[in-house]
Amino acid sequence: MPFEAHWQHRCLYKRFFGTVTGREFLLSVLHTHNDPRYEDLSYSVNDLTDARIAALSPQDMSLVTERTIGVAFSQCNWKLRIAIITGDAQAMAMARRFAEETPHETHVFESRAHANEWLPPMYHLKLEPALVHPAWMANAAAGAPTHLRH
Repeated sequence: MPFEAHWQHRCLYKRFFGTVTGREFLLSVLHTHNDPRYEDLSYSVNDLTDARIAALSPQDMSLVTERTIGVAFSQCNWKLRIAIITGDAQAMAMARRFAEETPHETHVFESRAHANEWLPPMYHLKLEPALVHPAWMANAAAGAPTHLRH
């Protein structure tokens, strides 16, 4: 699956790359929701800057939204705030549709710099092209693993 997941205390950064299908995006949502850290998550950043999103079918979009709403109600994670970063017009339209349907506070940004204006400083993303992971990854050597590649 073409994404990397970086966990930090109460924040998940997912970077997508290459071509991502609707099913693969849905699997990334399920991956997040099935992780025990999900309950304590305050921020989920979905960075699609380096990805091309294949069109999500209406069925796939409904599954993503229904899964998110179902988890929100079953786990009562009302504190979760979601950021989606993309410059792609098609992905932006899908992200805005998702933002309208999910119970979570969701923001769609055109760049990492715009996302940083919204994110708390401790979760700011590095903006250099070679360093697309969050700034906090540089200090993640100690403690539990924070990185998964799928």
